[in-house]
Amino acid sequence: MNAPAPEMRRVEIPDWVPPPVRSYVLQIEKLFAGMRDNLAIMHRLASDSRMRYVWRELQTRAASDKALVQFFECAFQRARFPYFVATPKDRAALAAPWSKAAELCRWTKEHDIAARMNLDLAAALDMVARHFDEVAREKGRLDSPLIVKHHGKDDEVRAYVRVLGDATKRLFGSTLLRTVATVATVALERPINWHQVRKWCANSNKPPSATLGNRK
Repeated sequence: MNAPAPEMRRVEIPDWVPPPVRSYVLQIEKLFAGMRDNLAIMHRLASDSRMRYVWRELQTRAASDKALVQFFECAFQRARFPYFVATPKDRAALAAPWSKAAELCRWTKEHDIAARMNLDLAAALDMVARHFDEVAREKGRLDSPLIVKHHGKDDEVRAYVRVLGDATKRLFGSTLLRTVATVATVALERPINWHQVRKWCANSNKPPSATLGNRK
């Protein structure tokens, strides 16, 4: 008879974690009970002493409790399910098959005798072509923090940092370099400094609005 799997030890959430974030952590603990890998990431983000600076900084900038929870969820979920950076060429390659499919639908509508004689078929081809056009536009979008000029050896880490940088700018008004560096270091278990964050969060034309944050 196999021995039961050991229960995962509940992590003590420090008092300096904002109450709404604490509530979120407790809810996720119940939802992911027994899923060690998922909870390990969350517990690091909730209890590592280096995160104390992060919450002090974000609480001074947050317009609402919701912003704090959204940032924590972003940091947690993107460490669990990482995004990947892409170049404009990558996005164009993703969009191309959909654009070609839309063109084929329109060509068929204009040149295929069955489509020309069947109004319902022609209308259906029109509708499908518009759908493929929309998918192509979505696949080819370049207004994303994940778009970079070139690929590099740290693409996965760079994607995580860029997503966090975008989140701090969107939720707290600026790309908080030290905050992003600390969160990425804790979540990914590898040292990342604010210089790297500034480099990775820079767009193709100029660095984003950014601040180091509170040095205390």
